[in-house]
Amino acid sequence: MNKMKYLTALLIGIAGVCLQQAQATSLDLSDHMHWSANDNNLIGTVIPGITGQGGQGQADRDALMTNTLLLMSHGLQAGTWGNNDNPLYSRTTWGANPGGWTPAVAGNAGLSGEVSDGGLTLDITLTGSFQYLVVTWDGQNAGVAVFDVSSLVAGDHILLSRYAFPDDNPHGDLLQGNGQYLMTHWTLLNPTSAPDGGATVMLLGAALGALGMARRYLFS
Repeated sequence: MNKMKYLTALLIGIAGVCLQQAQATSLDLSDHMHWSANDNNLIGTVIPGITGQGGQGQADRDALMTNTLLLMSHGLQAGTWGNNDNPLYSRTTWGANPGGWTPAVAGNAGLSGEVSDGGLTLDITLTGSFQYLVVTWDGQNAGVAVFDVSSLVAGDHILLSRYAFPDDNPHGDLLQGNGQYLMTHWTLLNPTSAPDGGATVMLLGAALGALGMARRYLFS
């Protein structure tokens, strides 16, 4: 009987660990698009965003804008406000890293596809871990925000503003919009783990199943 008590305690511990793993983190970035305020997780903004240059695809363009921001000095701007040919890049001081940032690459990117009109916010559930999130609102009219999401894992949630528009003062900030300029897409760059195939859920189910069997055996 003592051995079975130890087994039951062990299985309860395993189930507890699995439940902790199954609890997802939620990161609200819906109002974190302000270069001037050095918003948490915001690497920088691009206003207006670049669109369709040289036949590049979505991931290529977003990786290019991300790398331009990563190479800039923290807290500075480059480019021209309102110029589609020379957009304004604004780099925050977020994540000062003496060792440097890993360059963004387009390979194995997570792509949103078209975003439809709807509520003021959009909830993304991650299927894997990525380093960067690039969000674009109506390219030539609004802009782009690049975020560091490297702390998140599969199953975590990211809340974004579905609409955003550029602030007239200070230049470099994007503001939450109420129906004014719809998000066109988002891109996740630099995967750091394989997509979650449900391993956590399977582990939890197995642990709870074993616990149930032990309980029936103990009390039958």
